[in-house]
Amino acid sequence: MNHVLIEGRLTQEPASRFTETNKQVASFSVAHNQYYQSNGEWRNNVSFFMCEAWGKTAEKAVQLNKGQAVIIEGQLKQESWDGKDGQKVSRVKIVVKAIRSTVAENGKSKNGDEQTTLPGGDFNDDDIPF
Repeated sequence: MNHVLIEGRLTQEPASRFTETNKQVASFSVAHNQYYQSNGEWRNNVSFFMCEAWGKTAEKAVQLNKGQAVIIEGQLKQESWDGKDGQKVSRVKIVVKAIRSTVAENGKSKNGDEQTTLPGGDFNDDDIPF
């Protein structure tokens, strides 16, 4: 089974493009905060996930804003290629099957729809590794 469910915040505006067959693809990244206790102090570990949505899911993704809380459901996909230096490079990304937006700063998405509130941690732009 290959199933992923992540709650986090968009680290950038989703970028959209169309394939040669006119299928929409949206790419974006999500920051997920994991809180844990160490030596009696609460700490935060932020993980960043690259995401790719296709078709109707891509249409929905491009309506979202940077910093908006989302819940992503999908599958992991590993990609590999030869880098500029000839070394093998790989990454794992989430191929999004469903995306649910949560409250934006003003309570609305780009298209003006009301959103559902869910808890979510904040992240700082300086935390983003790309």
